[in-house]
Parts: sequence; structure tokens; C-alpha cells
Amino acid sequence: MMEHSLTSMSKVLTKDGSFTDLKSVNDMVFKDNMHRVLSLLSGVSNISLIDKNDEVLTIPARFSSHESAGEKIRQLPWYIKDPSSFSSVTYSEPYLDLISGERKVNISIPTYNKQADMTAILSFELDIKQMGYSLRQKVTPMEGESFIVTRNGSVVIHADPSLKNDVLVPKTVVEKMRNASGLVYDEDSNIYYYYYSYTNPDWLFIYKVEEETISSIVWDESAKVIYAQLVSALMLIICWILVHSVMKNMFMRVISSINSGTPFNATEEVMAQELINNSQKVETFRKQSTTDELTGLLNRRAFDEKLAQNVISKKPFCLAMVDIDNFKSLNDTYGHIFGDIVLRKVAEYGMGVVEFSGALLFRYGGEEMAVVFESDDPEWAEEQLNQWRVAVEEHNWREKGLKVTFSAGMGSWEREDPEAFIARIDALLYDAKHQGKNRVICAPRGDEEENGQQA
Repeated sequence: MMEHSLTSMSKVLTKDGSFTDLKSVNDMVFKDNMHRVLSLLSGVSNISLIDKNDEVLTIPARFSSHESAGEKIRQLPWYIKDPSSFSSVTYSEPYLDLISGERKVNISIPTYNKQADMTAILSFELDIKQMGYSLRQKVTPMEGESFIVTRNGSVVIHADPSLKNDVLVPKTVVEKMRNASGLVYDEDSNIYYYYYSYTNPDWLFIYKVEEETISSIVWDESAKVIYAQLVSALMLIICWILVHSVMKNMFMRVISSINSGTPFNATEEVMAQELINNSQKVETFRKQSTTDELTGLLNRRAFDEKLAQNVISKKPFCLAMVDIDNFKSLNDTYGHIFGDIVLRKVAEYGMGVVEFSGALLFRYGGEEMAVVFESDDPEWAEEQLNQWRVAVEEHNWREKGLKVTFSAGMGSWEREDPEAFIARIDALLYDAKHQGKNRVICAPRGDEEENGQQA
């Protein structure tokens, strides 16, 4: 953006070929226009114009701290020594302003007349401290530190304004950053450096992550797998105990029959009945562990397992998060028993809508429910949700004048991890709440969003 503004301003100055030196400029009009430009450029603290005779015009009306220190113009860090060899924007090395002590970088470009003679050097002085504030708003996938450094590892832009010319990346690490982007691990400090390389200027964007942070994430994910394995092992143990009980019963009856001299009718029907009874016990136990008692929906544990299965299998699907509007107010006004009735009735309508569509309905927590549609067609899924929403809205409650509604956010899986997917759908749910409730907001598909951005 800064480069575009600089080149555009250069073209305006030389478009009619009349600009030759600063003395040929109407100072009042020219300076007023320069002030207007400066007010529109966020992050630019100073505009300088130096003609071929080294006459200087600056906005604001001081050249810079360098002049007050007695430095010559041609020794400034951003001065273009040989403008005939430059036709594009040139970046200076970061330097400290001698008055404010803040880090600055200048971007410069030469201007030419119609005879291709250089007439001036136009320069923007960038306030790196202000530009560093944007890094504080950067959302990262895990806890880490983002900054920009030069090829010697010294800081250029950082969220911490107190850093000056500190070296943030060891030189041995920077030397390994030879590609456009990649990852370097520093064994001495146990730190991962993810990097992206710029060409003009020759800087590196760095995302620094402690090994301990990554290890913690790996352990958290491993804990989920271990938990699932423990549950599976528990189910196997229960099945083994039940089968053992059946076999023990049968052997005891055989021994009793031998001792008493009476025949034992060990028919296939008896064995089958025993297995059926025990299978029913296993099924009952499984339902109790994955079903919400109040609503009869699948519970949060079943939801996490289903979402993990779909992500692992890379199977396309849609997810909707549903939240009953003003539920706390209903509880406070009519009591918690009535709140339970509302939850059961909303769940009943939901199951009635999705039971023939192959979708699964879960109680996510409190008054929030989730729906997993085994389809990558968000329009169809949105239609199902709206049928459910209208059914709830039109229900006649015993309490006169009472209307119960819900809001929902819904979208298709875009290959992100489960936590990020849930967070994205939750954000759509909150948008539905902020836009007036009683509505379904559907995320645009990836290709639709891309087409919209191109348009």
C-alpha cells in the first residue's frame, strides 16, 4: 500500500514534466497538498522531497533529526546514491531517529522528467512503532510471537515498541532460511522459527514458537486418542465379563445335570437367548454413555467422537450450532421445570425434521444443540434447519402469548481441525444473535467466497 501511494504521488509530481526543482513549486499550494496527502497515509510520519541540487522540502516543516545532528543529506540511510540505476521503490535499513529515538524506515523513489533526467527523490518516512500495533491483532494457531527482521536477525517491526535494534533471531538460524518460506528448528534454544521471505525489502516475517508449546498441543491431542482407547478397552472388558458369565452359567448347568443324572438341553435356542440378553445389556450401557437423559438426543461425548470420525475420514459434511433465544429469561420467568419442557419440545421438533435425512442431532450443552448433516450441500442443510426453526416458532405453548425461537449458524467443513471448525460455526451463531435472533446464518462455500472476493 505504501509503495503504491509513493509511486502514485511520484507520477502526479511529474505528469506534465514541469517539475524541475523545489524553487519552481508554488510553496503554499504545494505544501497544502502535501499536508493533505500525509493526513491520508496511516503509518507515514514524514514526506521528504530532495531535488537534484540537494534542496530539501519536508512535511511536516522540519527535515529530520539527521539534519539537526549535522549529517549530510547524501549520508542519510535512505538516500539513493545512484538514482540512474533505480526505477522502483528502494527501502532503507531500519534506523533510530535521533530526536524521538523511535525506529524508522524510509522508502524512496526517484522522479524523472520527459527527457528521462532525474529531477528529485521522493521519500516516505514510515513509523514502524505504529505499524507494529497491527501484529498485536494477529490471530495465530498457537501461542507464539510474530515479528519482522532483517537478514542479520535484527528487529524491523515488532508488537513491543520498546525494542530498538535488538537481534531477535540468531545469525546461524537466519542463514538456514534460504527458501521463500519454511521452518527452522534451533536446537540451542529449543525454538521453532516459521518464516516467510520478502524480496524487496530483504526482510523475513518470523513466527516464533517454543518447543514446549508444540509439545503441549501434541500431548493434548494424544490424550484424546488415549481416552478413546481406554473407552474401547473398557467396552471390551465389559463384553468379556458378560460372555464369561454366560459360559460359566452354562458350565454350571451342565455339571449340575451330570451330578443329578438329568439330561441338559443345551440347545442353540438357549445359547442364542443368553447372547441376546447380554447384547441388550451392552446396548443399554452404550446408549446411557452417549445419550442425553433429558432430551433423548446424543450427548457432547457422542458429538466429539462423530466430529473426529468425519475429520479423520475426510468425509464432507455440514455442521450447525443451534441456541434457544432468551433461554435464561424463560428459566427465570417460568422456572427450570418449564425450561426442561422447552428443551425436550425443541429437541422433539428437531428429531422430527432430520430423522429421515440421515442427520444426527446432539445436545451440545445447556440450551445449545448441534446437528451434523452427512452432506456437503449447505443449501439443503439450511432448508432443514429453517423447517425446524419455523416448527418451533409456530408451536402453541400453554402460557399465553409465549413464543420460543432459536438462532443457528451453519456451514460446510473446509478441512480445518475440529476446534477451528466449531469456532467458525459458533461465530456465525453469534452473528445470528446480533442480527435479531430467530434466524439461520449459513457460511458461504469456499468457491463462492473466492468468487465474491474476485468480484
